[in-house]
Amino acid sequence: MLCGYRPWQILASRFILLTGIALLVSVLPFTLYTFALSPLHPEIIWLASLLSGLIAMGIGLLVGAIIPRPTEGVLTLIGLIGIGMSIKGTAAHYFPTYPAQQLLFTGLFAEKPLILPFVERALFTLAILALITTGFWSYRIRIRRRNK
Repeated sequence: MLCGYRPWQILASRFILLTGIALLVSVLPFTLYTFALSPLHPEIIWLASLLSGLIAMGIGLLVGAIIPRPTEGVLTLIGLIGIGMSIKGTAAHYFPTYPAQQLLFTGLFAEKPLILPFVERALFTLAILALITTGFWSYRIRIRRRNK
């Protein structure tokens, strides 16, 4: 750990860096969907891609805060996202990336899209992930002092 920085400062810097990466990475699916599928609302497609990237980043930070070794964390993250992509029916509503997925379908097919409920739910999911991650991160990176 970097001396002098509090756990929340290190987590915030990771969050800012990964948010920038999610912003850049969301441009690729936006470009592919726009040219390949000709969606009705390409701006909603980009928003869905960005929100999906941010939620996946939140899940990744949470897994990284819980599991200390990178290899196990990556395998857990791949497993979680794989399970989330294969869930169907009512259970899919409870997976964190569900609002972004619905926003994607809205941008592809809806004549008059209603995006606010999906954006609100995605931001709420991101906030919950951030709170839980901050708790685990603060516990994991706590300062241990010895009394002499």
